[in-house]
Amino acid sequence: QMVEDIRKVTQQYRQQSSNQRGHALIVSLPTAEVEEAAQQAIAAGVPVFGMNTGYDRAQELGLLTFVAMDEFKAGQAAGQEILRMTTDDDMMANTSLTAGDSLGKLQNTTKVLYINHEWGNFALEQRRNGLEDVLEETSASKNASFEVVELVISDSTGEGITEATLSQSLEGCPYHAIVSGQHIGQSVVEAIQSACGDGDEEKHVIKGVFDTSEFVYRAIAVGDVDFAISQQHWLQSSVTAAMASLFASSTGMHLQYSVESNSGTYLSGPEVLTLQSGAVGGDTVVKQKDKVPFPTDTQQTCEEQAFPICTVGSEENNAERIVDGDDECPCFDRRKLTIAVVSHGTETEDFWVGMRSAAQQAALDMNVELDWELFSHSESNQALHNKMASQMISKCQSGVDGMVVSIPSEVVELAIRTCVELNIPTISINANSNNLSQKLGLLHHVAQDEFNAGEVAGRRLIEAGGTRGLCINHAPGVGSTFDRCAGFRKALESAEAEFVGEVEVLIDNTDITKTRVEDFVNENANGDWTSLGMLSMGQALIPTLRQLANDHPEAVAGTFDTSTELGQALEANEVLFGIDQQPFLQGYSPILVLTLFAQTKQALGNHYLLSGPSLVLEAASPSEEQCKAEVYPVCLPPVEIEENKLGNLRILGYILGSVIVALSLVFAVIVFLYRLRPNIRQSQPFFLLMICLGGALMGSTIFPLAIDDDICEGNGCDSACMSAPWLFTLGFTFVFAALYSKLMRLNQLMKNAASFKHIQVTVADVLMPFTLQLTLNLAFLTTWTAADPMFYSRVEVSSTESYGICRLGDGGVSIAMAALIFSVNLLALIVALWEAYKARKVTYELSDGGSVTMVVVSIFQVAVVGVPILPLTRDDPQASFLLKTGLVFVISLSSLLFIFVPVFKKKGLANRAQAAVALSSRVNTINHPSGMFKNSSGPYDESASQFMSRTELETMSPREAKCSQVSEIGIVEESAEFSPQEGNAIEVSSFLARLVVLLRDGVLGRKDVMDAMEQVTTSGIIDEESSTTLIDSAGSRAKTSLKEVAGFIQTRKLTEDLGEYVDSRKDTPNHDIVVGVLHEYDVLPQKDPVTEADCGNEVLEDDPDDEERLVSSDDKVHLT
Repeated sequence: QMVEDIRKVTQQYRQQSSNQRGHALIVSLPTAEVEEAAQQAIAAGVPVFGMNTGYDRAQELGLLTFVAMDEFKAGQAAGQEILRMTTDDDMMANTSLTAGDSLGKLQNTTKVLYINHEWGNFALEQRRNGLEDVLEETSASKNASFEVVELVISDSTGEGITEATLSQSLEGCPYHAIVSGQHIGQSVVEAIQSACGDGDEEKHVIKGVFDTSEFVYRAIAVGDVDFAISQQHWLQSSVTAAMASLFASSTGMHLQYSVESNSGTYLSGPEVLTLQSGAVGGDTVVKQKDKVPFPTDTQQTCEEQAFPICTVGSEENNAERIVDGDDECPCFDRRKLTIAVVSHGTETEDFWVGMRSAAQQAALDMNVELDWELFSHSESNQALHNKMASQMISKCQSGVDGMVVSIPSEVVELAIRTCVELNIPTISINANSNNLSQKLGLLHHVAQDEFNAGEVAGRRLIEAGGTRGLCINHAPGVGSTFDRCAGFRKALESAEAEFVGEVEVLIDNTDITKTRVEDFVNENANGDWTSLGMLSMGQALIPTLRQLANDHPEAVAGTFDTSTELGQALEANEVLFGIDQQPFLQGYSPILVLTLFAQTKQALGNHYLLSGPSLVLEAASPSEEQCKAEVYPVCLPPVEIEENKLGNLRILGYILGSVIVALSLVFAVIVFLYRLRPNIRQSQPFFLLMICLGGALMGSTIFPLAIDDDICEGNGCDSACMSAPWLFTLGFTFVFAALYSKLMRLNQLMKNAASFKHIQVTVADVLMPFTLQLTLNLAFLTTWTAADPMFYSRVEVSSTESYGICRLGDGGVSIAMAALIFSVNLLALIVALWEAYKARKVTYELSDGGSVTMVVVSIFQVAVVGVPILPLTRDDPQASFLLKTGLVFVISLSSLLFIFVPVFKKKGLANRAQAAVALSSRVNTINHPSGMFKNSSGPYDESASQFMSRTELETMSPREAKCSQVSEIGIVEESAEFSPQEGNAIEVSSFLARLVVLLRDGVLGRKDVMDAMEQVTTSGIIDEESSTTLIDSAGSRAKTSLKEVAGFIQTRKLTEDLGEYVDSRKDTPNHDIVVGVLHEYDVLPQKDPVTEADCGNEVLEDDPDDEERLVSSDDKVHLT
């Protein structure tokens, strides 16, 4: 699989453009096949970095950099730890013994068991070889004999196999030490403990293991294991990835191979871990990294979890990261780190300005704080170095987390020692006078190998024809320039070329510098410039070098460091080469390494991190020069910013809004198609359609509420903000106007019916409040939109969090209009509540009063609960959206369902007969002066009766007289007076007539009429005392009315049914009265009966209840 993946990357490089392929490849080299694939990738131009396995072949194959543990050195470290622990044990038993004597006391041959878990594994074999190398060397130099016994276990995963094999090999425990070639498990420890228990203190078996794990750390802590050799696998992978990233972002810069290991590898190990001494290295010099104690429980957990860092903007979550104590590693907050830099470079030198810019980029990438101020030009090096020393001590005493220094002379040594004593991790860069960096035990020195760089320059000048060499030094006394000249001189001497000498010059005056060089050549080379190789020590001397090359073309020239002017000199063939020490890496790398060390307490084993030398023979392209001049700018790392956008909640809003709009459309279609049905017609289709329109508009409000800057920008978001109040206000207006118009209409009808007045209440009569409310809302909305509209704005909570919100306009108009709209509609709501209260006792089902009241009350409740919460969700767009959407959805849905479900459920009326009786009873009980169907004194009040006067009747057309939905209950003479008995008889006929009207209009069926008659005859409404004289005293006018009633019933073919119905109730009160009325008049034919042709009405087919209805096409509703 590895070979296949590497070949795939190679193919991409050959076929794809640079923006489609990876910028670097990281590999390990476990087999020859993988090595071959990596070599093919390198040949194709793929930048390849390596880690872990195969370090011994990396440089030969052409990998740019390799990070790994030197396995042979790891074996040596294990052997040295065994010797150290052997010496310590024997010397503890007999303090008079020296280290050499203690080794000599070991009897006969001392055996060390090496457990190899995988035969043929290169790393495990190298570990064994290193172990044998140290012990054999000790055997040869000391009076002791060591033998390494290897136990090979091919299956490294089987617990049972490992335990069984060990148990057999460890019988009798003939070993002084046991070392496992890789990390072990519980079974191995138990097998060793079983065979080599520590019951005998004089026979303590030293136990060591390669590689670490949570179990290994625990075993060391409890004494089951004495030491472990760590390769710091986290550091191994992270440094490799960082180097590859630097290469990709800095146009090909990478660390040069190390000179401290035979393979050139940068060493992530070995690091020896013991409980007593922590990490102990093999060197006698105590390094800063060797002072790290044995990892704590938290550090062990962090290593298992790859040392998590705190993400930007997640302070609260980061602070609560530890949940169950040891279960999670607290994230490391790099923002709390401060790294200081003190160098001998000045602000007038481009080299150091560029290096500081690189450090600033590293600090930005690592998210740490950088403290680096370049000095102004100093009169002397001594004064500059004194300033450096003072600043170093000040910064270290202030408690910085890391220190970067240059060491131009021994003047700063004491200051650096102070930092080391304060346990400030310190790295030196560039200059390293007298190798103080390593002598003081600093973590690293980041620079090029100056001596080697001088040698490279000397060899190149000799190749170009130089036979003599001159070193031009602008910084005498600085260790780096001294080493460069020394390396240059050695290269010349090795080629038997003459070293003319070293000339000291200034850097801020080209003419003086040129004159000084020419004078030096005249004095020391008799003015002979032929084949003279000139080597300048820095980029500041390139202008002088170019003038010398032009004035003395017989000489050849090269320089250290690079610049734009070097490119010009290379193109003009004035200079042969430049030695690039890659100051970008010198500035960047220390910040990276110190950050990782502060986080993990892990550091590379190499002291020198080599940024150069890199030989520059050609001028860089304009784009490369620009990148270099701008210190390789990189895009800022993407910071995860919490924008609190609606995301998937938007889909929920779309669904809810669509439900309301669809429901409104469905109800509107049903109302239109079935507008002539009694239940629809008598619920007023016009108002029902208004409610549908208002519901659709209110439901549509959810759509603009679901819009944020995730799907819109600029004016689009602003328009969405302003459209929400438009839609909701207009929808609310239409719904509430319809609701309180229905309530007002009902209350007006009931009020006039109570006084027995014949009125017609039309749609236009009740639309005045709607017109007023709509006009005001439109005026306010238009003013708001034109003068000071709402707009969308994103509020920054912090650098990593923001939220979007619709804001009122910047002026006072927006607030005023919003307040006025709220007030108008609140007033409408209050008026509707009052109308609903007045209609609370209306039980006539055709009124829809109960449904309308339910809508008004429910909306009021939702508003009272939801509106006060809105300000609390202002800073949380998701919560605000859910609340607003919920309010709109509930208000819209309740408006639709509470109105339309009861209407659609009606086939006629539920409990219709009771409604008819209740209506007639309520009207007459309230208004008739003599009481309901009772004898009373005083004349009958015609003004309160239901009769039409003859004058009114005569003014009507024949068709109106026949077809009017107002029942022609009786014809009375003007100014007629009636006795109480006549009045009661008239009321009986009036009641029967009302039943007939309802029957005729299709509201009641025959069964409804019979049910109503039953209630009249059984409830004792008619006074029994007047039952015998009621018919005789009713008078001709009452008899006329009753005759018309009977005639209508006969026309409707109800005689037989009513007769049977009445006969079945002979024992009920008032039976004789009702029977007498019906028998007296039901046989008479109806005069000029009403027909379909006369009235233009449609006769419906019999329904399942055999209810034959006549439905009027007239939308006006009349109630007497």
